[in-house]
Amino acid sequence: MKRFIEMLLHYQTLYVVWGNMIIFSVLLYSLPWSWWLPLLLILSYYVCTAISEVTVHRYFSHKSYEVSNFGEKVLLFLALFVGQGSIIHWVAVHRQHHAFEDTPKDPHSPLHVPLWRLFLGIFPRMEYKTSLVADLLRGQNKNYILFEKKYYLLLWTAIWIFSFLISPWLMLFIVGGSVLWFLGTALINFIGHNSANEKRFKNDVGYNSGWLNLVTGAGNHNNHHARPQSHTFKVDKEIDIYGSLIELYATKLKVTN
Repeated sequence: MKRFIEMLLHYQTLYVVWGNMIIFSVLLYSLPWSWWLPLLLILSYYVCTAISEVTVHRYFSHKSYEVSNFGEKVLLFLALFVGQGSIIHWVAVHRQHHAFEDTPKDPHSPLHVPLWRLFLGIFPRMEYKTSLVADLLRGQNKNYILFEKKYYLLLWTAIWIFSFLISPWLMLFIVGGSVLWFLGTALINFIGHNSANEKRFKNDVGYNSGWLNLVTGAGNHNNHHARPQSHTFKVDKEIDIYGSLIELYATKLKVTN
């Protein structure tokens, strides 16, 4: 039993990702189709994308802007619905990605991780140093962050149950957004690090893609790797709606140019 519990705790992210994929597939098959269903899925996708970019990515991982204590609590709550792992797990993986971009120590580089693993979330097993997330463990909401890490699967189980009891359509909206954005992040990693598109900055590892930016809202990937602490991926006349959302929400922007 102890070993089983340890396995559950270690693979919580995968269980949530795969659980959402299974539930999403079942709901699409079982719920009646109508003309507005694609619109619902598109909306769920972009809502989850916005939440992910504003919370776990640009705030918790890169600290590119500041908010009040209450504002951070709102971000903590929203980050749970991304469904790609607890905040502390997401941040550790992403900071490892930036520290060792496109090397064997990069947890999801398409140059070292097979495509099927990227889209299933099966990254190489790596030991992430506590120093990668030391700021989160010192923060004012560290207790919640540690609680979320420990009970991530249980929290998502509660989301599945209560959203279904409220409405299967609400459940579809939540899990659909998470699944579609998970595939979107895999696509960004694959295209943004393994593409023939023109580089924005010489010698940088990422690539900018206009069509990918249209599809995901975060396709100017080279801009991001060149300035990871910036709240926006916009350098010239590019569009970054999530950067604009942050400008409306933040109390202070850390990096603006």
